[in-house]
Amino acid sequence: MKRAVFHRHPKTIAKLQAIVFAILVIASIGVGLAGALIMQTIPHDHIGFYLGMGLAATGFVSFFWSLVGLVINLVEYQGA
Repeated sequence: MKRAVFHRHPKTIAKLQAIVFAILVIASIGVGLAGALIMQTIPHDHIGFYLGMGLAATGFVSFFWSLVGLVINLVEYQGA
């Protein structure tokens, strides 16, 4: 006996992925701002400053790739 397989519509998939990437964009902005705040409050001769710099760099890279993913999924949503 075969089971029925549920397939989502491509427009629904693109919409869900766009929502996930929008949340990632917001989260990466928060990570980047947290890193910037850490770098402003801790002197540069402490290890915490460099941890904040790493956090800010991670936020920047995450923001860029999340924004790319969001744009791609919005284009797929419009084309589906």
